[in-house]
Amino acid sequence: MKKDHLVRERGGGRKPNTSPIVPETQELSVDLSLTEKDLKNPGVARRILVDNENLKREIETFKESLKISQNSFEKLREKYHQADKDNAVLKQKVAVDTNFEIIKTLSSIGFGSAVTFGISGSYIVATILGVLSLIVYIAAVIRRDMKI
Repeated sequence: MKKDHLVRERGGGRKPNTSPIVPETQELSVDLSLTEKDLKNPGVARRILVDNENLKREIETFKESLKISQNSFEKLREKYHQADKDNAVLKQKVAVDTNFEIIKTLSSIGFGSAVTFGISGSYIVATILGVLSLIVYIAAVIRRDMKI
């Protein structure tokens, strides 16, 4: 074995490095195909079996990592959809609250105008304006509470 294929153990001995050494394609000038004679060699056969087992373990590790990633993705997707629903509900609530505030303001202006007309002596206009403002305000409260 080459020296770079070995790693030092704690006890001072050496053991084979299990991490694969993959040469760059530019540096690869050796034919890696195996002949029938090579395949019948027990050392080559053992090496192929070890590599096969290592690759199977690596595939299992990747599968487990993929499952973890998929589970994380599903959790994030659920959180996104929940946040999207919450956002839609809040937008609707803001729209209803905004409409209520606008109608409340308009009815307050109507009440103020009714008082002004009442002071100036136009009691009929003041009464009509006051009643209409009250009806609009009550309708706005009912609509807000029923969330129509």
